[in-house]
Parts: sequence; C-alpha cells; structure tokens
Amino acid sequence: MSAPQERFLTADDSIVFGGRAGNSRKIARGIAKSLGLGEAVNVYAEDFADSETYVRLPLDRIKRNIAGYHAIYVQTTVPMENHHFIETLLTLDALREQRVGWIDLVIPYLVYARQDKVFHPGEALSIRAILKAIKAMRVNRIFTIDVHFWRSVGRVNFESTQIGPISIDGSDLQMYNLTATNALATYAKERLGIEHPIVVIPDKGHRPVAEPVERFFKTSDDDVILFDKVRKRDEVSVSLASGRSVPDLGGRQLILFDDMVGTGTTIAKVASWLRSKGGTDITLAVTHAINHKRKAPGESEPMSTLERLTRAGVSRIVTTDTVKNKEPITKHIVPVAPIFAAGLQEMLQTPVAR
Repeated sequence: MSAPQERFLTADDSIVFGGRAGNSRKIARGIAKSLGLGEAVNVYAEDFADSETYVRLPLDRIKRNIAGYHAIYVQTTVPMENHHFIETLLTLDALREQRVGWIDLVIPYLVYARQDKVFHPGEALSIRAILKAIKAMRVNRIFTIDVHFWRSVGRVNFESTQIGPISIDGSDLQMYNLTATNALATYAKERLGIEHPIVVIPDKGHRPVAEPVERFFKTSDDDVILFDKVRKRDEVSVSLASGRSVPDLGGRQLILFDDMVGTGTTIAKVASWLRSKGGTDITLAVTHAINHKRKAPGESEPMSTLERLTRAGVSRIVTTDTVKNKEPITKHIVPVAPIFAAGLQEMLQTPVAR
C-alpha cells in the first residue's frame, strides 16, 4: 500500500454527482459550489415497466475521462427507500466501471439506520446488510448526518455497536457522522428569536449530540429536560429520566432536539407531557423529518406526522433538507450542503491512504 498523502479537491481531478432521490441533486449542487468544483452532474436514471431501474453516468456531458478522479456521489434514500438504495448501488458500479480513483458517498438520509441491533430472535440486522453492500462496491468513505445508530460526531466505531466491523477483502469501511444540531440551533435563534430556551431531549441517549446546542444557548443543567424512551415493537413510551427535575415551564420557550421524526408518536407524547406541565411555546428541531400519514397505535384514524405533532402542542418545526416530503412538514428548512462540504474539506486536509 502506498504511503498516505495529503489530498485536496480541485475541479481538475474531482467531480460531484447527484442522484435523483429527494433533494439529492440540490444538495450535490450546494456541495460542488461550496468546494469550488464547478457544476454537479446529475446521474441519469429511469424506471422500466417492471419497476427495475436503469442508471447511466452522462459521459457525453462530462466530456472527459474520469479515470482516477475523486468522485463525490450524493444520494439520499428517502422516499422509496428500497428503490433508491438499489439505484445507489447501480450508480456506484457505474463509477467503478469508469475506474474512478476514489469514491466519497454522501448519504443525507441513510436507509435502515434504525435497525441497528437484533431486537427479536430471527431478525435481520438490516443496517449491517446495507453497509456491507455499500462496502462491496468499493466505496472509500461514507458521510452521513445525525445517523440514528451513532450518537457522536466523527468517525463511526462499528466495533462498539452490535453492527460490528464492516470489512471486505481486509479493508474496513470508513464512515463519518456529521451533525446539523448547531445549524438548527443557529436558525432557531436568528430566525425564530429563541434566545434562552429550555432544551428538551426526547431520548437521553441523544444528549451527546445535543450538548453543543446546550453550550450554544448557554443552557444550565437545570434547564435541560431528559426523557427515557422505551420501544416495544410499534409501541413507544416516554418518561422523565431518573433523577431529573422539571423547571417552571410557564412563559418559557422550549426547544426539542432529535435526530429524526417519522410518525411523530414519540415527540407527540413528549409535547403532550410538556403541555400538561404548562409548556405552550414548543419548537421541534429535528434533522430528518418525514411527513408520513398513517394510523398510530391507539388512534382511531390515520393522520400525518405534522397533524399529530400539531395536535400534541408543537408550535413549529425546524428541520433540514435531507428529506423531501410530498406534503411539506414546515417552511423552516436548513440546508445541509454546507455541513457536508465542511466535513469533506476537513477530511481531505488529513492524510488518506490511496
């Protein structure tokens, strides 16, 4: 193996590709602009009548040989998670067919990240299978943001999870988790006027990622509310974390931080609890916000995530553009392209093995 060398991105030997899922192309354009890499290239994809996917790199538009290039491929995996994951694998194969020298895969929303352990005998450990498939395509690094199974910022240590090392041919997968919490907090302060809030963490396991937010708002420990969350299949229960007290919520701004909201049942329960204690101004700051419509356990009729949260007392939602909903969940959107660009640039200023 050659000695590690410093690696810097230039438009002469680097190229950004955007997939078609959700906001992938928008994020790809933002990354390319932030890194000074010219225009991002849209990967061509279409579906056959039997729902199989066809993928092609638009070489006629690129008009140069990209063998040896540093490729940054941006593809989220929501909506239509299964479909777009297959599209991701096909695109990675097309990149390797062109003999690119390095692939950084940027996945704003990583499919199956919530199935990171075996909860019941006989289950698949889904995210392990997903990551093995990606590694088999000889991806050099993955960048994602506030991924559900890793609560810290930086390189993921798979050995400390049930997933275990992801290794193919003696090479371990490198995966880096970035965070949007600072960007969400900045938006809440500058655009929504939230200055000295009570910070609420619906699952105390997420506190490591939220700690910078507590410092950002200069929040004392007394103004942090932590909850324990217990999931049994589709049922979720929340309770105030052991040893925690509740400050006076009357007239205070409350801001909930979480990595993602799907159906919104957990956040709705937390918001209802806060409202029962006198909370009235409740902001939800969440990296990934999916606006599903379904009937949750205990409900008599289907409702959207937004409707469920609003009924529970959430005043407003701030989220990122990792998810593109058919029915918008909020108008308060924070772009993630600058976060990914900064993460890529930081990694490229450290030696990497070629």
